[in-house]
Amino acid sequence: MYGTNIFFAKMTQDAFALLVLAGVVCVIMAILGICQVFVLRRQKKQRLEQLALIDAEYKRWRREVTRTRKLSPVHTSVCLDDGERCYFQAYTMLSEPRAVRHTTHLGGAVHVAKGVTLGGGNSTSESHDEWRDLSQGTFCITNKRIIFDGDMHNRTVKLSALISVWAEPNRIAISTATRQKTMLFSNLNGQIARGIINILRNSSS
Repeated sequence: MYGTNIFFAKMTQDAFALLVLAGVVCVIMAILGICQVFVLRRQKKQRLEQLALIDAEYKRWRREVTRTRKLSPVHTSVCLDDGERCYFQAYTMLSEPRAVRHTTHLGGAVHVAKGVTLGGGNSTSESHDEWRDLSQGTFCITNKRIIFDGDMHNRTVKLSALISVWAEPNRIAISTATRQKTMLFSNLNGQIARGIINILRNSSS
């Protein structure tokens, strides 16, 4: 009887300890969840503030171009050809699509020893493109071409070779007749970059 009481007392202590541990875990998870919510809200607020600054910069640029009816050259660290002038420069990230293959294995194959597998199975493989960051560097728009001088990759595209230009507030994507892959440049004012490209192409046509 005495031993039984000790057994049940120990079980009660263990159960209480588990309940306390579960309560502590729940409190910690709740605190982490609250912290994550605050971090996400702060990140969202910072993104919205950044987009507002980019939009305000674009509106100022558009008003200035409308008033002066011309583009103003800017200083660039990139070496230019004779008669070539730079109208936009930013430090940016170059990204391009790269093929990524995902394989899914189906079936009941079982590995029982080194080099020995029992059973069989099927596997399916699919490939799709994903954006991959390639290089950071200086992005320039001149009256003749678009130049990217990166730490690992360089790109040069004549304005006459452009097929399409797609822009968002903080990035710009460029497709050309000389490259199969679209080039994406981020962390810059994409709207200003696209506006300058359009003006230069229209003036040269």
